Amino acid sequence: MLTTATAPIPAANAPSHTAVAADRLRVRLQQVHAEIALEIADPRLDPQQRALIGEFFARQLGRRAGLFADPAAIALVIAAAEGQDGVESSLRLAAGAGLYYLALRIFDDVHDEELVGLAAELGPAVTSNAALALYTIACDLLLSAVDEAPAAARRGLRRALLDHSLIAAGAQHRDLIARAPEDLGALLLQARQKSAVFALICECAAHSAGADAARVAGYRAIGEASATMRQLANDIRDIFGKGLQSDDLENRRWTLPVAALLEVGDVDTCGRFHALVDRLPDPGALATIRRLMVECGAIHRLAALMEGERRRIHAIAGEMDRDDGPFAVYLEFVDAMAAELYRRPASRP
Repeated sequence: MLTTATAPIPAANAPSHTAVAADRLRVRLQQVHAEIALEIADPRLDPQQRALIGEFFARQLGRRAGLFADPAAIALVIAAAEGQDGVESSLRLAAGAGLYYLALRIFDDVHDEELVGLAAELGPAVTSNAALALYTIACDLLLSAVDEAPAAARRGLRRALLDHSLIAAGAQHRDLIARAPEDLGALLLQARQKSAVFALICECAAHSAGADAARVAGYRAIGEASATMRQLANDIRDIFGKGLQSDDLENRRWTLPVAALLEVGDVDTCGRFHALVDRLPDPGALATIRRLMVECGAIHRLAALMEGERRRIHAIAGEMDRDDGPFAVYLEFVDAMAAELYRRPASRP
């Protein structure tokens, strides 16, 4: 190991280690996207199916605001952190992760009646069938990524795929039948379970990269915490980040900001909230709801929850000695996601 005295001094304009890792990650993502494009061009699919899936894929690529908006990115970062950067099986697994997530997004659009373009023209039944085909391809890629791995890794990946898929399906069922959770804690659990795809991708990537049992568990826990942070960010963004409209509130969806308000607000606050929701889509009503959520402490409650998950991710990465190197790129993303909601003291990790 080089000492401080003998270590080379970087140029003033030299890129940081995380910037270099991020650039490498972009290259790997391009390789994964090329693999996905090949998979969805499978001639066994009907040409119209290929066009339908391709439209969803293009739309998903077009609206990604950052590297980790793409779930394949976390799989690639885990592979790099475990010394498997660029290994064919890791790239194949990342492609499977991207296709798995895309299939779930298509199913979500069907369930939420938010189909557009060719999907709206062809209808939910045809679109669901295309999503099922995509899901099948995704599972094959995920499982094939460990064909040559030790038996324990193969068993672990199959178990992870089954466990997390069924957990997500159960949570989605409860959401679809509008079975409201009892409180904010129950809703947080359901949100994490609905987004079990992130824990699945992290755990499968760890198995594929040959991580030991302790690190597999650590990456899975990071995926779970990340799912909670993403759901918090998405739910808050729907109310505060879409101009004068909130789809969740207008459709009476039971989201985390709503649950927080009903938990911390007094009887008068809750009554005012329900009356204001009845006035939507009146922009004035939405503006008042936003003030109400801040003033009653609901948003501060959610910020505290997000900070807890952010600190949990950093702690786990530190325990696994993965808080530097390739995985640091993901930790920067986690910090940036939290920074959209609140400022934290500079001394905190």
